[in-house]
Order: sequence, then C-alpha cells, then structure tokens
Amino acid sequence: FLGMQTIMGWDDLYSDDFWSKYAQRPPLRITLQWISALRHSGVRTVYDMGCGFGRHTICMAQQGLSVVASDVSKRALEATVQNLTARDLKANVIYADMKSIPFPEGHFDAVLSIAVLEHNTRQGMQQALSEIHRALRPGGRLLASFALRTRWLPKGEPGVEMLEDNTLLSYGPEADIHHLVDEDEIRDLLADFIIHSIDKQTEEYENCRSAGLFVNAEKPECQ
Repeated sequence: FLGMQTIMGWDDLYSDDFWSKYAQRPPLRITLQWISALRHSGVRTVYDMGCGFGRHTICMAQQGLSVVASDVSKRALEATVQNLTARDLKANVIYADMKSIPFPEGHFDAVLSIAVLEHNTRQGMQQALSEIHRALRPGGRLLASFALRTRWLPKGEPGVEMLEDNTLLSYGPEADIHHLVDEDEIRDLLADFIIHSIDKQTEEYENCRSAGLFVNAEKPECQ
C-alpha cells in the first residue's frame, strides 16, 4: 500500500508519552461490566488479545480469572508483566499476532479485544475474527470494539490516506492502519457469532474524541 513506510511500530508508539499515558487510562464501564459478569457465569480462561500495558488483563486477574494476554509490542508485554507484578497478580503474557492465536481450537471461555481489531485491512480483520472463533469453545464469549466510520481525528490532523474502501492510514499521534466499520459490516464480519448487543461508546482523551462500536457476542453451541 502507498504510504505504508510511514507506519510507526507499536514499540515506538508505546514509547511516546501521549500513547504511553493513553494505554494506561482506566477501562470503560462497558468493559468493566463485561469482565465482572464473567466471574458469575462459569468463565475461567480468558484471552486478552492486544493487551497493551495490561489494563484489562489486570482487571480480569483481579476477578480471579485465568488470563492469557498477548501483544505484538515487546515494550507493552514488559509493561504488562511489571504492572501485574506490582499488584501481586499473575497472567500468561505472550507475544502473538491477532491473526494467529497460538492455542488449540476451543481453548478459551472468553476473548476480549479492545481497540485492536481496527488495526487491519478488512481481510486482516476477518482473519483475526476467524481465529477468535476457532480459539473459543462453543458458547464462548466475545467482547470486541471496532472503530466507527465517524472515527475521531485529533485536532490539527494534517489528513488521512485512503488505502482501500474504509481502510485508511491516519497521521498525527497514531500513524497506523485503521479499518472503519458500521453496524451492517459488523454483522457481516461476525456472521458466525451470535450477537447479543452492539453499543456505541464515545471516549475523550486530551485533544481526541473517539467513537467506537462495542460488540457483545458468543460462539454458538452448535454450528
């Protein structure tokens, strides 16, 4: 793709003061409610896909869940381990790409993916969701967020470069690929899941305002 050379690595982003602080902001209420409900529903093993600095991993470990946390940033994984250790919590922290989950079929009771899947082309997003579906047990739960097509743009954003339909390379503090969706596309992408709810959430951080769709879904018991 044109302009791909401008994409920053995740270690570089997490070394930046803006994104380092952003990665450690408190989880949204919708995510906390989903995590809290897991403990009362027989869920034990959860996969935090794209854990960043471990803000959700910590919450799930505090609920007594067995957590596997993955990321493609060495810096993020080191920070997650440090943040867990500081709280006397444990999780299995590993390097893994979202399009290749290194666990067998049906291994997890639940998967959490917040502000992760959007960093793909449409094809890459579908591959990641297929991997999530494979790694979940029948009846397994999923909470995933997607970037809405009214995606935030930081003030002073010099512009964006369209790579393909609804997939862009945004400049500014986060120069990375984003695939933006609407509700119809989410239902198409998650055709193999049972979707319980799709909720729009907004979040403000410093000079940025983001809009995302949070999807609460599950893998059917039989397919």
